[in-house]
Amino acid sequence: PPAQRGPGGGPPAAPSAAAVPTAAAPARSIPSVAPPRLWSPPSELPPLTMTREERVQRYREKRKRRTFEKTIRYEARRAYAEVRPRIKGRFATKDEAAAMKAARLAGVPYEC
Repeated sequence: PPAQRGPGGGPPAAPSAAAVPTAAAPARSIPSVAPPRLWSPPSELPPLTMTREERVQRYREKRKRRTFEKTIRYEARRAYAEVRPRIKGRFATKDEAAAMKAARLAGVPYEC
C-alpha cells in the first residue's frame, strides 16, 4: 500500500492537541432550570373570601354571557370541506369521486 503523506508531500502531520479528545477536558456546566410548577400547594392559594351571594351573582353573570352559536375555529378546514366532493352528504373517496366525475361526463346518473 502507498505510504500516507502529509501536506506538501512530506511525512504525515502529527495530530494536534485540540483535535484529540482528552479525559482531562473540563466539563461545561449547564445552568439548571427549575421545571414549571403544575400545581400550587394549598398554602399558596388565594383565600376563599367570596360569600355565597357573590358566587351566585358571578355564576348568573357568566350564564348570561354563554354563546350557543356555531363558531368556526379553523377557516382553512371549513373551506376545504366545502370544496370536497360529497355523496349523499358524506365525503366521497377518491375512487368514488373519479367514478362520479366519469359518470357525469358520460351523462349517466351515478349510483353508489
